[in-house]
Amino acid sequence: AHFSFVLPRPVVILPHTPPRRWRLTAPASPHECRAYRASPRPMMKEPAHDMKPAILDIPHAGQTWRIHCRPPRRNNRRLRLTVEADGNIYLSHPPRSKAEDILRFIHEHLDWLAARARSLETQAARPSPYADGSTHWLLGEPLRLVLRDTAARDIHRAGDSLIAVRSDAATLAAAFRRFHQAQSAVPRPGMVAFEAARCPWVRTLPPLRYRAMRRSWGNCRRDGILTLNTRLIQYPPALIAHVIIHELCHLQEHNHSPAFYALMQAVQPDWRARKTALEHFRRAHGTLM
Repeated sequence: AHFSFVLPRPVVILPHTPPRRWRLTAPASPHECRAYRASPRPMMKEPAHDMKPAILDIPHAGQTWRIHCRPPRRNNRRLRLTVEADGNIYLSHPPRSKAEDILRFIHEHLDWLAARARSLETQAARPSPYADGSTHWLLGEPLRLVLRDTAARDIHRAGDSLIAVRSDAATLAAAFRRFHQAQSAVPRPGMVAFEAARCPWVRTLPPLRYRAMRRSWGNCRRDGILTLNTRLIQYPPALIAHVIIHELCHLQEHNHSPAFYALMQAVQPDWRARKTALEHFRRAHGTLM
């Protein structure tokens, strides 16, 4: 296959560096592929962050795929391919990564790229998720979006409807982010307190944060702060409880070791079924999820 590859400058080859190895993992979401770095020994020094990304043109499945390589950053610990909503493809990679590892990773995921492109074409043919009368979710309950020419700036609920001012998709998307943020602060502290009471290792309620996240349902910092995805407010409470228990278990086991899953099993014996249901709900109503 013919391709062109341009690395950002400057490039410094370090002597006597053993070959890199990458361990491929399943995509964290339908929008990306990842590979985790197994070797701590990198090969290229990190360029300045204001440099333009490299371009890769790789033929596959009867067309040429243009991949934009973002400049490496220190917080990039893995190779990641991302297909944006506009169809542009981006590669993120750790500093000092080897060109052959990057190319091998891309070639191993060309079929995934083709499938993702077809999925985007299908989504483009669907009606806007912010159309008048479209269905949105709040704690697993379907609500109908009602657009009015005169309404408050922020979305509010009226019975089984969500009332919003008529506007373009970007403005409505921002309004829904604010709505999810505001709604998250109402029921979830009580939900966290209820689930924490079932975890004997949790002696005080951890600090809570709420943030819209693209690649995770939540996270637990080593200092004990829990952050939950504001989009979770769309899901049924039983599925939100699964995410809360997952993060509370990280207060005791900050890893995904057998000890961590033993805690999950002890506190929430049906956690596997809830995890599957969480993913099924996202796929069935995934426009805003």
